[in-house]
Parts: sequence; structure tokens; C-alpha cells
Amino acid sequence: MVGLHWLFGWLSDDRVNILDKLDPWWIVANYAFGVLFVPLGYLVARVLAERCHSHRWWQAVLDDISGNSLRAAALDVDRWASLQQEASNQSD
Repeated sequence: MVGLHWLFGWLSDDRVNILDKLDPWWIVANYAFGVLFVPLGYLVARVLAERCHSHRWWQAVLDDISGNSLRAAALDVDRWASLQQEASNQSD
């Protein structure tokens, strides 16, 4: 919303104010959600980390979020590509 507000204001020389067209309660709720999202997300992550740290599915979720699964898949693809290249070099 901030980006759209700036864009419309810039394009129209501040003649258009999209925040005036929106319901004030929606704007307040949107700001409240934005402010509370990070601390609530942090608390939820802490609770899940404490309760689920020994579960394999939780470790898989953390690996996916951190990119470990993607990195492992990329290494596997590189290994298969090198095996294919070695096989084609040996047949020449």
C-alpha cells in the first residue's frame, strides 16, 4: 500500500490519494498486522522450535527453509552430470 500510495502520488503530482479511498478500519488493521507479524511469527517459531526440535519433519522443514535441501539436490545433479560426462569421455 505504501508503494502504491507513493506511485499514484508521484504519477499524478499528488492529486490522487488512494488512502482516502480505503476504509479507515482496513488501513488500521493492515498496519496492526504488519507491526505484529514479525514478533508473533518469532514467538510461534520459538514455540515450535522448543516443542518439535527432536521431530524429523521439523528438521526437514528447517532444512527446506534454509536451503539445505536445495543445496543437496544441486550437489546430486552435479554428481550425476559428472558421471554422465565421464561415461561419454570413456566411450570416445
